[in-house]
Amino acid sequence: MKKMLNFKYVIVGFLLVLCGACSDFLDLEPKNKIPGESVLSDPNGIKSFLADLYYGSPIEDFVYMPAAGFNARGNTGSLTLAQYALEAIHSEWPNWNQFANDWWNKGYFLNRNINLLMTYIPNLDISVEEKDALMGEAHFLRAYTYFGLAKRYGGGIHHYEVSGV
Repeated sequence: MKKMLNFKYVIVGFLLVLCGACSDFLDLEPKNKIPGESVLSDPNGIKSFLADLYYGSPIEDFVYMPAAGFNARGNTGSLTLAQYALEAIHSEWPNWNQFANDWWNKGYFLNRNINLLMTYIPNLDISVEEKDALMGEAHFLRAYTYFGLAKRYGGGIHHYEVSGV
């Protein structure tokens, strides 16, 4: 009898999920976010989006911490790169072999956003010179990001020996 009662609950739950799955009752626009079309259709929104792309770009600020990666913003405490050497291990710190080399995902996410920006720039209601300037910045950021990926992970850059030189 107890198994039959549990089975009824499973059937009722399945029917509720089945009936509710086709409803768009919970498909609401978020009230705390600006839609992407609004940002990318306004010249000021494009400039703000471009500033965010520059912030995420792999421009070295020489704040590298193995546990935090490149451009380690925020409080790094009293950690220095010298403390990562085998001679300077401190017992009060956690594992020193942590390396956050995760810029791969960030780089391709950044390039995806740059490509998205490049599709919206031609549709802006601004002068041709301003469009060209924005496209030039987008091309620069995309090339710089790919260079940052190649620098960190290799590939894409080949050195060939030229004979007769």
